[in-house]
Amino acid sequence: MPSQIQTLIDKASDYDKDERFMATSDLCNLLSKDTQAQLDPSLERRICACVLERLDDSSNDVQSIAVKCLGVLLVQVREDSIFTISDKLITLILTGNAELRDIYSIGLKKLIQSVPDASGVRVAPRLTPRLLGGIEQDKELGIKIECLDCLDALLKRFGSKSALQTSHETIMSKTLSQLSNPSSVVRKKSTAALGTLAVVVNDTLLFRLVETLMTQIGDGSSSSDKTKAHTLIKAMCQISSTVGYRLGKQLSRIVPIFEQFTDFHVAGFTADGERDEDVEEPDNEDVTNELRESCFNGFSSFVTRCPVEVKPHLSNIVKTSSTFIKFDPNYTYDSDSDEDEEKDDGDEDENMEEDDDDYSDEDEEDDTDDDDSSWKVRYSAVNALSAAIVSQKDNLSLLWEMNCLETLLSRFKEREENVRVESDRSKTAILALLSTICSAPGGLGEQKSVDVIMNAMDMTLSPSASKAIKLDSLLFLQSALKCAKGGHLPSTVQPHILTILPLVQSAAAEDWYKIIAEAIRVFSLVPALITAKDSEDNMSDSPPVDKDTTQKATDIIFASVEPRLKENDIDQEIKETSIVAMGELVSTLGNLLSSGQISSVLALLLERLGNEITRTAALKTLGKIASSPLKIDISSILSEATEQLAHFLRQHSRSLKLCVLETVSSLVQSNNNKMASSLFDLILTEAAPLITDADLQISHLAVNVSYDVLVSSKDSFQTIKSTTLPPLITLASSPLLQGLALDSTTKFLEELSIAGSSEVTFSEISAALYAAVDTEIRQQAMSNLSKSIAAICAVADSKLQEEVLKDLVADVNGADKLKRRLGLLTIGALGERVDLSSVPKLGDILLAAFSNEDDQTKAAAAFALGHVSVRAIDVFLPVILDALNNGTSIYLVLSSLKELIVCAISNGLEVESKYVDQIMPHLVTFCENDAEGVRSMAAECMGCFITMKPKQVLPVLKSLGESKMDGSDKSNLVLWSVATSVRNALGSKTVDLAALTEHMSGFLEYLKSEDFAVRTATLLMVNAAVWYQNTVITAQMADVVLPTLLTLLELKVIRTIDLGPFKHKVDDALPLRKACISIIDSALTRCPGLLPVAELLPKLACCLTDEPEVVLSCHQLIIKFTKLHPALVAQNVTLFLESGLEKTINKKIKDGAPATDREKAEELIKSAMRVAAEWQSIDDVSVSTSFGEFVERIKAKDNLALIWNEVLRNH
Repeated sequence: MPSQIQTLIDKASDYDKDERFMATSDLCNLLSKDTQAQLDPSLERRICACVLERLDDSSNDVQSIAVKCLGVLLVQVREDSIFTISDKLITLILTGNAELRDIYSIGLKKLIQSVPDASGVRVAPRLTPRLLGGIEQDKELGIKIECLDCLDALLKRFGSKSALQTSHETIMSKTLSQLSNPSSVVRKKSTAALGTLAVVVNDTLLFRLVETLMTQIGDGSSSSDKTKAHTLIKAMCQISSTVGYRLGKQLSRIVPIFEQFTDFHVAGFTADGERDEDVEEPDNEDVTNELRESCFNGFSSFVTRCPVEVKPHLSNIVKTSSTFIKFDPNYTYDSDSDEDEEKDDGDEDENMEEDDDDYSDEDEEDDTDDDDSSWKVRYSAVNALSAAIVSQKDNLSLLWEMNCLETLLSRFKEREENVRVESDRSKTAILALLSTICSAPGGLGEQKSVDVIMNAMDMTLSPSASKAIKLDSLLFLQSALKCAKGGHLPSTVQPHILTILPLVQSAAAEDWYKIIAEAIRVFSLVPALITAKDSEDNMSDSPPVDKDTTQKATDIIFASVEPRLKENDIDQEIKETSIVAMGELVSTLGNLLSSGQISSVLALLLERLGNEITRTAALKTLGKIASSPLKIDISSILSEATEQLAHFLRQHSRSLKLCVLETVSSLVQSNNNKMASSLFDLILTEAAPLITDADLQISHLAVNVSYDVLVSSKDSFQTIKSTTLPPLITLASSPLLQGLALDSTTKFLEELSIAGSSEVTFSEISAALYAAVDTEIRQQAMSNLSKSIAAICAVADSKLQEEVLKDLVADVNGADKLKRRLGLLTIGALGERVDLSSVPKLGDILLAAFSNEDDQTKAAAAFALGHVSVRAIDVFLPVILDALNNGTSIYLVLSSLKELIVCAISNGLEVESKYVDQIMPHLVTFCENDAEGVRSMAAECMGCFITMKPKQVLPVLKSLGESKMDGSDKSNLVLWSVATSVRNALGSKTVDLAALTEHMSGFLEYLKSEDFAVRTATLLMVNAAVWYQNTVITAQMADVVLPTLLTLLELKVIRTIDLGPFKHKVDDALPLRKACISIIDSALTRCPGLLPVAELLPKLACCLTDEPEVVLSCHQLIIKFTKLHPALVAQNVTLFLESGLEKTINKKIKDGAPATDREKAEELIKSAMRVAAEWQSIDDVSVSTSFGEFVERIKAKDNLALIWNEVLRNH
């Protein structure tokens, strides 16, 4: 290898430039093959000299390959050779041939980029003084420019290293001085270097840098030197774009300065972007426009990176940006529109003449596009307005007030390509935002705002629009046409149906499959929109959309979708969407289609059933058509389709089985009078094997299908008895049976008991159920059997019921433990369905079971007493109340009372007010019971009553709480119980929100209690409110809840417990902090707009040194905040690192620690690293000096580096 290298070195000096090029290239390739090889010192020096010499070569190609070779060489040579090369390059830049200075500069930047870190930290301090010297000299402008360029590269690579930190202040002062240089290139390079320097300097120097710039801008704004002002503002924008998140404290001074240069009245323009004739035009329009461009870029950066601090200025930024988006003084869009209209009229020749006149040579001399820099202003204004709109997605009032969405969408007529492209990017973001807004409360707003947006679709879906804009527009239309509950009203969109459909039809005829599929999805939503009413209470017979519009819409959709439905050789997504869209059309507007059209669609659906790719979509569509209220006639394919579906049930695909069962159910329900008995038997036979506890969802649907057959066909009892009943009995005795599957099972048995008569008798069903009871049966299985037995007993004749009840009572009083429990559970389940007050002394019998030694028997007795009271409350409630007065088995009696209330609510029954008045005093008494279990049960009962009788119970609880604020132990127990009862009520879907909202302020007073248990219970109540019913607490969130959270997050109350041999520290405030973090987590998920993120993040930093469970929760919160509010998190990264995140990562695990403790410690470290990994997705953090050094410290430790790499792989 040395001989080869020497040969190449000799050839590199050849007179032939091609020979020199090949020799240098071969040398580069040879060195790159083995980068680990150590070169001989003398050979190394010769190689370095050769490569440096080639930088002066007369051939540009040789110079280029020499620079490439330099990058390879630096990895292999010794450090002293690197010093030699760097010194030589900087010397050449400062004193070498001026014509080759750019090559020397490229070489030095290549060195800076390629030098190993270990050598680079020593090279950087050697280069810095000489680069600064080149910047200061004024003899040659080229030297100054190249030195600034190299300094920028040096700061990017090594600026954060300690070797250069001592030079930051000198670099800042010398670079600042160049902002006043007459050369625009020097000013530009200085601005870039300052932006890079801002990333690596500490907060003190950054503050001084910004203050210096603002002072100079203030001085420059009062002078006539617009160029200087432009440079300073450009520098400020550059700094903002790199470290904008660190400028929040100074933003109140920065923004007003920028606003001075974007005042359109001062600039001589009206609010419509037109020239104001009363104001003189500026002398240098290009400089002024560049100044405005820089200001708008600054606004965009401020809005994105400092969302909290910029809020006071946001309305002015939006107003100014909206105005300058239309700023095009050298072009009149109205005349352009007129020309377009004339073209549409077909007068092409005349237009060509007019165009020739309009664009004559004289006009071109006066005003050419090349001289027009106003597009840069519009471009940057679009950016600023887009950023403002995205930042206000949680509060759109400002956007609607200023019509800024309309303004932005109007820029589709933009003539300048750069602005149009950026406008497209902005519109993509805006359309995505609008899609999200559609599902938010209020949706797109009132009719006026919907009109503006829908009218803009004419531009976004026009043939000239880009594919990306069309796709985003179609996705937005899907969200808009759905008219989500609580969003905009259907009536606001319905007037635009005939305007939108032709645009969508054109999109559906395009070539790109994605646009076609999304266009067809829009078609699938139109039928539902046409028939939708603003309110469910609207009982008017008149359709929301007139008949002509509906017919036209139907014709357009059918004409667009049917050809796609017929095609075989098309994309799968188009096939599926076409099937779905046609199903929506036929099921909703099928009465407007001809019988021939419907027959054609049904035949195509039957064909698609045979194709595995389109089978699922065809099944769902067939089911939708079958269940349509229009009673669509599908008899032409009914038999064949049903047979196919029945056979599909044998396949292994779970999703297919689910879909088939739902479709078969729809077919049987809607077309049972057209189906032969053989089809019913086939369905029962294929569905029976699916009735197992292996998959309860499939079992539920299979039982439902069997139920539909049972109701529809009186000739299928024998098949049901032999095929369906055995697996159903097995399922009824399964401990896994629950939910919908249990409901469908009891419903089937109940109907079978009614309809079966002599074919399947009550005794046969009952005997089969009882036969499933054995000594190994579990409690849940026994509960399921009791409900099944109760279901068939409830529909039996009265005589049979009496016999069954006698047997059940005998079982309860008997000695057999299993029969006793089954009897109690069956009595309870039966009492929920029928009145059992006629059973002699039933209440006493059930109470007597409370004293049984078996806990499961006691629980069954409590269940039974509560459930039998539902249908006979006047008989059994006194029994419960008397038991409460006697004070025996209080917990069980309260359990019965809870069962009574819960069962009444689930069955849609109400407990009369007089009974509530009788019960509440007893519950209030137990609120101060010392046993937490009794208090919890009383709180559950009161919570149920809040759901059932809010206006009666809430005032009682509020008064009770107000009377117990004295701080005594008993009073605190009452407050705990009241707060817990309200928390239980908040979890109900039927709770009266208005009543709760009215009294919530009184319950929140408990947060002021000195008792930690009361405050914890109240915080848990708040958490339930935030998670389940956040509107209840919205009014008190800012003034009451959040200040409490901010205070409690830092609260620690540590006491030491003396346990004799050792002492144990307990933090009594730990449950409070856990509850606070739970509230923040819930709010972040359910109502993020209610959280003051800027205030919360510093408080969360305090929790990073808390107990491990708190720290883990805090890590999860920070990750969520990072995803939702990256700019605000970026401002606090350094605080998080210093407050405990790095300490957690560096925490040592004790040798010999138990395996569980070691796993917990490792998980805590991984959790902290996941936070850091998430931060890397924030641009501002990834370039941060402190964060970069933090990552380097992790990588420097082998054990942490392994974990870090694992976290990054899984991130």
